[in-house]
Amino acid sequence: MRKILIFVFCINLFSNVYAQKENKQKTIDSLTVDMKISEGLINTFTNDENKLYFEISENLLGMELLVVTRLAQLPGNYAGYLNAGSKTAEHVVQFEKHGKKILLKEVSFTNISDEEDPISNSVSVNNFKPILGAFDIINSESDKYLIDMSSYFMSDSPGFNIVRSYEKDNYKIGGVDKKRSFIDSARSFPQNTEILHTLTFTANKAPRGNNTKTFSFQVNHSIIALPENPMPIRYEDERVGWFTVNKINYSSDKLKSDSYNIIRRWRLEPSDVGAYNRGELVEPIKPIVYYLDPGTPLKWRKYFKMGIEDWNSAFEKAGFKNAIIAKDPPSKEEDPDFSPEDIRYSTVRYVASTTRNAMGPSVSDPRTGEIIESDIVWYHNHLRSYRNRYLLETGAANPSARTLFTPENEIGEMMRQVIAHEIGHALGLPHNMKASSAYPVDSLRSGTFTQKYGIATTIMDYARYNYVAQPDDKNIRFVRQLGPYDDYSIEWGYRYFGKSPEEEKEILKNFVDEKSLSPMYMFGGYGNDPNSQTENIGDDPVKASLYGISNLKIVAKNLKEWTIEPKENYNELNELYGELIGVYRRYVYHVLNLVGGIYDTPHNENQKGVVRYVNVDIDKQLQALKFMEKNLWNTQNWLMDKSLISQIKAEGVLGSLQGLQLSAFNRILSVSKLNRMLSARESLEGDPLSVEELIENLFKTIVKNPENPDLSEQRLQINFVERIDELMGEEKLNPSIKSSLLDTKYKIHKLAKRRGGSHYKYLKSISE
Repeated sequence: MRKILIFVFCINLFSNVYAQKENKQKTIDSLTVDMKISEGLINTFTNDENKLYFEISENLLGMELLVVTRLAQLPGNYAGYLNAGSKTAEHVVQFEKHGKKILLKEVSFTNISDEEDPISNSVSVNNFKPILGAFDIINSESDKYLIDMSSYFMSDSPGFNIVRSYEKDNYKIGGVDKKRSFIDSARSFPQNTEILHTLTFTANKAPRGNNTKTFSFQVNHSIIALPENPMPIRYEDERVGWFTVNKINYSSDKLKSDSYNIIRRWRLEPSDVGAYNRGELVEPIKPIVYYLDPGTPLKWRKYFKMGIEDWNSAFEKAGFKNAIIAKDPPSKEEDPDFSPEDIRYSTVRYVASTTRNAMGPSVSDPRTGEIIESDIVWYHNHLRSYRNRYLLETGAANPSARTLFTPENEIGEMMRQVIAHEIGHALGLPHNMKASSAYPVDSLRSGTFTQKYGIATTIMDYARYNYVAQPDDKNIRFVRQLGPYDDYSIEWGYRYFGKSPEEEKEILKNFVDEKSLSPMYMFGGYGNDPNSQTENIGDDPVKASLYGISNLKIVAKNLKEWTIEPKENYNELNELYGELIGVYRRYVYHVLNLVGGIYDTPHNENQKGVVRYVNVDIDKQLQALKFMEKNLWNTQNWLMDKSLISQIKAEGVLGSLQGLQLSAFNRILSVSKLNRMLSARESLEGDPLSVEELIENLFKTIVKNPENPDLSEQRLQINFVERIDELMGEEKLNPSIKSSLLDTKYKIHKLAKRRGGSHYKYLKSISE
């Protein structure tokens, strides 16, 4: 009996081996019979059993393919800034043949060298390509290879990044449940292949309302052939703001690896070079086209289109007409293959979400920076943000803003400018926070000036509204718009020269040399420069914030009247009051950042007479501290109107306003700021406030001068002493600063000893 069993086992074993051998000899046609084929960049085969095959042709091997992974659908309440259309990964891959397998490898273009340079061998061996997947060749043809990709797309495979580490930890997300995951579709086109699949994960700590302990995602992967003819690069100039791609050239003539940046931009080439060179406006060979999302409400579509095409005025400065075009989504009859997830279409996505934001991401060729496609994202509830801020920041001087029902044409204008801002990102422009400090504050009160120049030199700043204009000012523009910096930056990035990148670099450097030191054309990001702040406008933060707070007091006094509708509750009023406090905080912080501030003016050596880093002058810093004394350290009773607060806050608002004071207080007495002030005073140009002068000023205005402090002022005095104690224990604080703090603590103790009352007894005890 045992011999018979062994004989049967051997027969089965040889049969299986023979069957596998036979399978290896099958052609693609026989292996894919009854499967659905889609022909294009990669021929794909699918069936109803979650099978997905790729046919890899010989000419596809080694081709550089850009893979962009996006969420097509995702769970509700999953993550704040993820939505349908959000990108989770973007990288370049290659298919390579290795024996009887096809390997999928990731390719990087950061480290480069000339191919003829011997160092290219070292660059290659020290940048080994990661292997993302290995797939058996299951057909018999020798010039094309069939591989089974089913398991790869039925998992959260390397390079997908579907579930980020934060969400994985936060929701206790486990592995993919393949029984509840599917290959939905595979579609191929001449230049791209689109894979749509569903992945289901277990979630042991799902958010409230999700009782299934399950997350399902529908994911779209766009596999794109990078341009056969790479676009010429354009080198970055840090004085003009652009998104960039970093390169490290090991064949540089410099005595080191040369790190440099190239900018990210669309390929715009004139259709008639001769006419273009004669100074005529010429249409590009291939314009930038944006389609609206089919889900965009009809009444907003015209504003979205205007926001997109507003950039044509800037492109005209670069010599192009009709460079950017907005279109409605095509019907099924016009284009049955249209899909917002398809990399061939740039779209403005309208997302039904409670998130209050908008974004302007794009996809670019990592070799050259060429932008291939982008998707602007508008979240529906962003309307609420702009309605609220319009009321709070302009309501004092702008009667049409004094309502919860902002007129359609005005909210449409705001949407138009948001879309224009996000399109700017998609064209390659980052934020330029320095632009909002270019205009004199009082010019923002001029109707003639604001109607012509707007409220900042660029749409790429966070200068959303004109909060400076006062109630008696006439014909004011309250909403931002494109400005002269936008014309300048687009011309710099998109003007066509038809020359080598090195020749262009010299031409463009001279172009920037002539303009970059004018406030109209300056670029600056975040940092310690008080001229590069978010949400501010005007060249004088103290003056602008005084105007802003004056207006905000009018709004606070009338907020209930302007927002409460008959038979409605006070929820909207509560929300608006909370945001009003946020607006007040911003105005205060714009001034606070003058203290210890350092102006930053990027320039080249041939721009003579300029110093890059300069301390803010002591007079400006003292003005800022005087503002802080009046508008923050002193109790702001106008923010605690009992008739208003009694309708919305059961516990009142004293604690939250004291918390705001404490937050600003800790910010101005942070270790990093104090150390920086000490260092900058010794080593940078300018005549700034010293740390000792700052501490002495705070002592006088917070502790000494209010002889009969109210509850908020008492709390602030206690915070001051407690903060000194904390700073004394900070190892990173410069020791010379600690002596000033110790001296101040001694003065507080003496003052508290002289004054009576329980508060000063407590102050005396904690200052010992």
